[in-house]
Amino acid sequence: MAAQRDFPTAIDLCSGCGAASFGLQCVGYNVRAAFEIDPAARYTYQVHVGDHDDMAVYNHDITDVRPEMVTQIDGAEDLDLLFAGPPCQPFSDCQGETLETDDRMFVAFAVPKWVDALQPKAAVIENVGGLKRNHPRAHQKLLDDLEDAGYYVQTIELNAADYRVPQKRSRVFIIGIRDDLSPPDTWKPPAVRTEDPDQLSLDSFFANETGLRGYRTASEALDDLPRPLPAQKPKNDPVHRVSPYDTNRVTPHSCGTWLNEDQYHGDPDEPGPEFQGGSVLDGKAILMPPNHVEVAHADDYREKKSELPLGFPGQPTTDRRLHPDRAAPTMTVSSGTPPFHYVGKAPGNNEPVELVRRLTVREVARLQTFEDHWCFAGTKEEQFRQVGNAVPPLLAEHLGHHLREQVLEK
Repeated sequence: MAAQRDFPTAIDLCSGCGAASFGLQCVGYNVRAAFEIDPAARYTYQVHVGDHDDMAVYNHDITDVRPEMVTQIDGAEDLDLLFAGPPCQPFSDCQGETLETDDRMFVAFAVPKWVDALQPKAAVIENVGGLKRNHPRAHQKLLDDLEDAGYYVQTIELNAADYRVPQKRSRVFIIGIRDDLSPPDTWKPPAVRTEDPDQLSLDSFFANETGLRGYRTASEALDDLPRPLPAQKPKNDPVHRVSPYDTNRVTPHSCGTWLNEDQYHGDPDEPGPEFQGGSVLDGKAILMPPNHVEVAHADDYREKKSELPLGFPGQPTTDRRLHPDRAAPTMTVSSGTPPFHYVGKAPGNNEPVELVRRLTVREVARLQTFEDHWCFAGTKEEQFRQVGNAVPPLLAEHLGHHLREQVLEK
């Protein structure tokens, strides 16, 4: 299938599970190729983004620069945008100007080499704020390498909550504009989509003339989700089917399903009869989205964590707890240990302690603005890693749209 040249083309380096690619597709980009070496993330990407003939998804380490791989794709020879989200851990886990020994840092330094080889009209490198604040020499090297490749360069910092993402997630974006196009002093970051950074609730807040609103809150993102499935072994999970290739993995091909309400509130070791069709004889029909399975917690653990106040910022990070009327904190990988939900007992309320729990993969995905059809492959830890590492699709939409208007279509 020939590429549609009516739309700007893009390539996604370190694509993960496809968040940035999906956001770019939503604002009209024709994503031509993606690179991802993690098997679970790459499988998720292929199912949701890369399942068509005129796109290539490479299992290739981008530190091995081979631009001929993508130039063979019809339409990629005149590339509009190269987007890269290299691993952030080398820049967020250590302090000061000396990076610890971590080979993942070389992935970021490989991106300007791809930019030099492919010469896209625009390039974006996304990473944590620590890249600029804690590692100025690494940050400066990226800027210098892009300038040497023939690009005007600018670093901006965006908070996802300013763009209708229900999460305070600040990231830096190194923007490179090819020097035969508009220089960066004529290019401004996308306008924020919220009016009041201190806005905690939208209950009585109305859009003004510009259509801007306060931050989206955690409860806005999560309250319409059903109660998650009880913690289950994959073979007993009525939503997630075990992959025949690995008994510890699930396949995102088995997405949401209809369940009888009694079926998933019962004994997880003896699930109710398989629910079929669009009606039930007794009980309520519930559409259960994928990856919405509760983490197993002991009773004494729930009681202990019920002492965490709503909005607790963490210390350690794994003890963070959401506040229903605020944007969520940054979703991180944290070895598969997401924050605690706002439901259940907490200081100042008398809700049941048995509701105290960590977020499910689906709830973290909601806070990242993934759509509910998006099902993440792999073990539970692999699923959390995919979601936590992702660029919020809605933020990628805003940035991609802004680049189209300000650079690519001028």
